[in-house]
Formats: sequence, structure tokens, C-alpha cells
Amino acid sequence: MYFCTRCHTDTPYEMRHCPVCNTCVAERDHHCFMMGTCITRHSMKHFMIGGFYGGVACFVSGVIFLSDCPMPRTVVYLAPVALGYYLSGVISFSKLVYAFVINMMLCSGVTIFGFLLHQVLFAALGRLPFCDPEDKARSAVQNLMRVFGGPWGFLNFLVPYSAFGYRKMKPPTGSKCV
Repeated sequence: MYFCTRCHTDTPYEMRHCPVCNTCVAERDHHCFMMGTCITRHSMKHFMIGGFYGGVACFVSGVIFLSDCPMPRTVVYLAPVALGYYLSGVISFSKLVYAFVINMMLCSGVTIFGFLLHQVLFAALGRLPFCDPEDKARSAVQNLMRVFGGPWGFLNFLVPYSAFGYRKMKPPTGSKCV
């Protein structure tokens, strides 16, 4: 136990204080502003799957917009060039917005996949804040299987259904389930 100076309570060592939520959260990794909550050991799988599908959506929509684009590719790929073309009167404001939207979608996809790769790498190496010392001794596949809840948990990337990899907990011996 240690005393959290922000919450003014005694908290276990596996809890970390979140300044955004203004509370101590068990097995916390980071606060996600897109999901509006802290990502913990138990929600890491859902965070990674959501990031994967968010990155795919950004790339697919960016490519679709890019395939319909009536402008030269240099205007679309480089936002400062598009701004220069707009200021010189070569393209209209709507085409400038179109170019910025395409840039935002493609850059968002790169950013999301980069952070997702960072989280997957740290999870595989056992270096997330909530990992135990024995996680560093396990193999990368074993650590990822632990995050995703077993070998079937990877099916969530194909069909985002959280029951894949879910293990039903057994009731303690000697107790009755009602």
C-alpha cells in the first residue's frame, strides 16, 4: 500500500492515479481521449482492436477520397502545396478543404497504426505499466495471448466480438451459485 497524495487515500501498488479521471485506477496503462476512459489490463484488447479498425477506416476512406479526386496528386498529397494553389487562385476553397480532408485521413491512419504498433510491441515484450516481472521472461506470443485472452482472442481482429478469448470464471469451491 502507498498513500496517493492526490486522492488522499491508501491505494495498492498496482493502482495508478489518472489526472484526467482524478481517481486511482487499477492496472492502468494510459488515458484514452478517444474512448474517454483509462485503458487497463482488461480493456487493452478492446483498445487495440478499436485502434486497428479506426486505422483501417482512416486509410480506406482516404483511398476512396483519393481515387475520386479531380486534382493533381501533388496538390492532394502535400497540404502546403494545396494551400499555395488556393492562395494563387488555381484551386477553389472546396478543393482546398478536400485536399486537407484527404491529408487528415491518411495522417490519422498513420498515427493510429503507429501508436497501435507501439502498444502491441510493448505488450509482446511485457513492458506495459501493469505487467508483472515474469511477463518479461515470457515469449512475445505468450504475452500477446495473455492480453487477448488466449489463442482465440486474435479472432477479434476478424470479427470484433469480445467473447472470443473470454474465459468463464469458475465459482469458488464450496459456494453456491444462485
